[in-house]
Amino acid sequence: MRLFYGFHISEEARGALRKELEELKKSGTDMKLVEPENLHITLLFVGDVKDAEKYKKALDSVPKGAFDIRLSDFGAFPHEDRAKVVWAGIEPEENIISIHRVICSQLGSEETKYKPHITLARLKGEPDSVVRKTLAKKLGTPIKVDRVQLLESHLTPKGPKYKVIHEVRL
Repeated sequence: MRLFYGFHISEEARGALRKELEELKKSGTDMKLVEPENLHITLLFVGDVKDAEKYKKALDSVPKGAFDIRLSDFGAFPHEDRAKVVWAGIEPEENIISIHRVICSQLGSEETKYKPHITLARLKGEPDSVVRKTLAKKLGTPIKVDRVQLLESHLTPKGPKYKVIHEVRL
């Protein structure tokens, strides 16, 4: 099974990002947009594993206490000039980064550089003016983070399908 940890986002945030996805559809850049129902904040990608138990236990160890964040700006990996992934940023990042560190520690994995974000699109071509316009925008939509999830990702020809394997209320 292919696993990752993530945060659910509010319908309000999903609606704001749906508008941006509609704008990105107007782009001439060859890209694959994330389906609105699949929008989430990835906390840590695990990959293919045979058993999910140790990953469930790691999730159980996260500190409790819901918190508020908001959508902030847009960005791209690896860089806006060579964009391969377009994302929406999150602020403040501290609580999410703290949970990321706890899970990495529980799994005994090396902590990697982590940028909390919501992936919107994967680009196959050079970013055009529509993409650049999106990258220049700012948002402020609030998100209440009250749970963290361990999800299984099934890859299909139409895109990934996600199933919650384990969830912890914060």
